[in-house]
Amino acid sequence: MTDDELIASWEALEPTLRARARMEIQVMAWLDAERTPLWDEWLAMLRIAPAQGLGFVFAGAAALLLTTPLRSMLQFLY
Repeated sequence: MTDDELIASWEALEPTLRARARMEIQVMAWLDAERTPLWDEWLAMLRIAPAQGLGFVFAGAAALLLTTPLRSMLQFLY
């Protein structure tokens, strides 16, 4: 590898100002999303895609039922 190839490959790792600005915006959006309550995120998801959101609700409820001590308590009843 020549010095010119090494410099060109190193430049590929340095983002442009526009790419850097997009990354900063996305990171700030992620940080802001972290501060929102989980309930608000669920409500937003249900407004955007109600069928998919309800599917997630049922999947979450099933996961809670199957992974909690409630399952082992129900096994004793049957």
